[in-house]
Amino acid sequence: MTLTRSSSRGLEPLLKQARFNGTKVVVSRGVRILTAEEEHPVSGRQLPSAIDQHAWLDPRNGVIYVRNIAEALSHLDPANAADYRARAAAYTTELQVLDEWARKGNHGSASRKAASAGVARFAAVHRECLRHHAASGNGWTNKNEPSAGGLARLARQIRTEHVKALFLDSITDPRTMQHIAGETGAVIGGTLYGDSLSPAPGEADTYLKMLRHDVSVLRAGMMAN
Repeated sequence: MTLTRSSSRGLEPLLKQARFNGTKVVVSRGVRILTAEEEHPVSGRQLPSAIDQHAWLDPRNGVIYVRNIAEALSHLDPANAADYRARAAAYTTELQVLDEWARKGNHGSASRKAASAGVARFAAVHRECLRHHAASGNGWTNKNEPSAGGLARLARQIRTEHVKALFLDSITDPRTMQHIAGETGAVIGGTLYGDSLSPAPGEADTYLKMLRHDVSVLRAGMMAN
């Protein structure tokens, strides 16, 4: 069995090459997915209709992933269905506890400002507390580096909004963001994970640890604003 997210455009060619004949399950069925406009809310640009593929960064969506996985496994292996569902229930409780912890800790922080290297999608987890100024709104994505003009616009935005904390993406080259921090006087608040986990053993080497790490790093960084 192969588990896929809501869009498997990148995965389908690999499955064909591997001649995979097993069951494919879309585990993100039913989750709340960000649109491109929501992913880059302060870009000031007209964005095409699209969806952001990082639904798992919201623990409420994580609960749906868990349910879909457990039901798929139970259907394929009914003899062990009770075990799959019991484990899913236990894991769901852990996700709900984490979500409650994150929301209580973020209460009253709606005015905090932060900027990151292409990780505006983390607003899915911290929508109540984070007004996110994303570098990706200035031409920076995981696939391409920003232009000189884009960097200048980002630096001006950081100064204008008095953003004091910048965050790195674990899979993005940190040097450009470090340069912007030097120019603007902002500090690097830490590294966020979303597209990958940290190496094990590490600070974000499981899904639950990744979410808890990212919330903690964002919270500490936002306190500087």
